[in-house]
Amino acid sequence: MYIKSFFNDLNLTKKDGIYLLALTVFSILYTVHLIDVNYTLNFKSDPFVYLINGLVYAGMQGHIENYSYGMFLTPVVSFLTSLLFRMGIVDKIAIMIVSGVISILGEIGLYLLFKTKFNEVYSFFGCILFASFHIVLTIWGGGGIDIPVCAFSIITFLFMVLAVDKNPKYYIPTSIFLIISIFTKYDALFIIPILFLYYLTKHDFFNLVDLALSDRDELKIVIKNYIKSEEFKYIVISLIIAVVLFILFCEVIWSYGANLTFLTQSQESLNGFNSAKAARSHFYYNDKKFYIRNLYTFFYPQISQEFSLIIPAIIAIGTVFNFANIIRRRKEYPMVRDYKTPHFKYLLVGLIIILIPIAIIGFKYISHMVTNVALLTICVCLLSLADKFDIDKRTFNLDIFFLAWIFVFAVFFSFITIKGQRYLIIALPAVVYFVLRTIEEIFNKFKDSNILKITLIIIAAIIIVYSLSFTFTDGNFDTERNNTAIQEVYDYLVEYDPDYLNKNLSSDYSYGSRFGTWTLKKDVRYVKLGVIDQSESDYLIVKHDNVSLANYTEIYRAGKIKLYQNNMYDNSSI
Repeated sequence: MYIKSFFNDLNLTKKDGIYLLALTVFSILYTVHLIDVNYTLNFKSDPFVYLINGLVYAGMQGHIENYSYGMFLTPVVSFLTSLLFRMGIVDKIAIMIVSGVISILGEIGLYLLFKTKFNEVYSFFGCILFASFHIVLTIWGGGGIDIPVCAFSIITFLFMVLAVDKNPKYYIPTSIFLIISIFTKYDALFIIPILFLYYLTKHDFFNLVDLALSDRDELKIVIKNYIKSEEFKYIVISLIIAVVLFILFCEVIWSYGANLTFLTQSQESLNGFNSAKAARSHFYYNDKKFYIRNLYTFFYPQISQEFSLIIPAIIAIGTVFNFANIIRRRKEYPMVRDYKTPHFKYLLVGLIIILIPIAIIGFKYISHMVTNVALLTICVCLLSLADKFDIDKRTFNLDIFFLAWIFVFAVFFSFITIKGQRYLIIALPAVVYFVLRTIEEIFNKFKDSNILKITLIIIAAIIIVYSLSFTFTDGNFDTERNNTAIQEVYDYLVEYDPDYLNKNLSSDYSYGSRFGTWTLKKDVRYVKLGVIDQSESDYLIVKHDNVSLANYTEIYRAGKIKLYQNNMYDNSSI
């Protein structure tokens, strides 16, 4: 009953079933292929922390005593991974399977989200296009949380669109997936203002301001009627569910001895994480134009830098085309209703003009919060003004929604000093939306719709072949050799010293520390290079060259990875 109602609200047809089946098959093959590639070549450092947390959730942490240092991290992926551990799959592939399955669900959710605006061909093509982006290819199936948080965010936005446009009962799954998104990666907190913005596409905020200024009696009636509405009831229920889930997740984190540091991180983000600690990070870039300078790396840099810019070029063409179309046809969009307060629309236009420089100044000198609040307020003004004109409000509302999706995250990640291309994966579905909008505008000029279908299906087929044959460039093979080497070093240690579980181990790089903690199921401390000689460890796992270790002797080497033993260690029993 509910499933049938859900399909009806999505306006799905038999054709959608065919495209969804094709997309699911592609997503599964794509995920399996990338798990295979990532398992050997491209397994990153961060997933080891989530693997270790998964061991703790499963009660399999062994001799890992200092596990609380990582338990403040988002628990969703780690907890789901722990379920596979309990089933006997105690291997790093477990987290790759979890992130892969979530990613597949995200692809299906993206199709359904696109389907609220486009036909099945556009929606299918958009999903394939998203999966083909280089930054997505290099992260998908790798055990990280950037694709899973994007997937859950997509599903959250899908239910929000349905709640506003179709049935308020969808506020309930919206609230559930919102909390799941947040506790998959804390960055998802920033989808809250985007959700609220889409809510305002149906409920004109400035219309209420107008009534407050000109007709307060009517305002009271509007508010009373809304409080009695089904929508308000479902919103209250959804908020209660969200609060309960939020508290439960926080309690889980707290119960493992971790602090709710994401609350303090939220405060630090206001300053862009611009601290001495952040400055020591390898990912520290105090350059707000970082993502603009590296825009080509998101799409197809492995083909060429110029070809990679085809995506932003398509969006730029579509933007110019739409603006030109609006100017050309402006007389066809008459004003169908006005505000009750005289000249209120001019006040909104004036507010927009004032907020534009505030957004720019806020970004350059103050905080991303100032910029985002200003930009979101501009969006609310535009939604209110557009509501008074005879235009395609559905399309306009979605355009504003997806535009906000991009700039909220782009502004935030540009402002903070810790940067990485993968952080902006969460905004790429909105980028694809505007690519589809441009293609739609172009192909609307053709009377023969078969040209559209054939062209997009051919391009999608090429992208599918490319994606399923993707492997990493030669630069990644050094990572493979180092991964093999670090495994060899730890294997040697286990054989060399059977009592290794009772020894103090340290490493001079985070990957070696995390890999060792996961592999040995015991603590391997990360010690900075400058003080590693005074670490008082029994063994050191060292990657860097030309390290002066007066208190240690090298006993084994594999590739670039060296194993050192403390000179004070009595090895007579070995």
